[in-house]
Amino acid sequence: MPRALLSLALLLPLAATAAGGSVTAASMGGITGAGGQTLVSRALAPALPPGARPYSLSWRIQLLGNPPAGLNIALCAPGGCLPLPGLAGRMSLSGAPALAAPLHFTYRVARPGRIVPALNVVQNQLTINYRQ
Repeated sequence: MPRALLSLALLLPLAATAAGGSVTAASMGGITGAGGQTLVSRALAPALPPGARPYSLSWRIQLLGNPPAGLNIALCAPGGCLPLPGLAGRMSLSGAPALAAPLHFTYRVARPGRIVPALNVVQNQLTINYRQ
């Protein structure tokens, strides 16, 4: 028993250095009825702790209705935008632009003209996983 406790005590500092967590933020989207225009969500400011190193993100976007053909979605930070392949997913952040707040989702329908029914983004949700 003492040997097991000693082993556990030696492993605790390793577990503490590998600690991490996640932060989640959500915002309302918006509505547009015109293709060729960019719709920008309200700002998201996930509160990452000091020294946190983001390694992956998950997102979920809720639309009122089906996505229009040609919809392009991106997550943008002051340093650049990261294209997102769909309404929900998870991706690694290796090689991605730095995630500095504020963050915004952007929506653009590639084709010009009127969108019927309009693109109505009800909610954007973002979860960032990090290591300390």
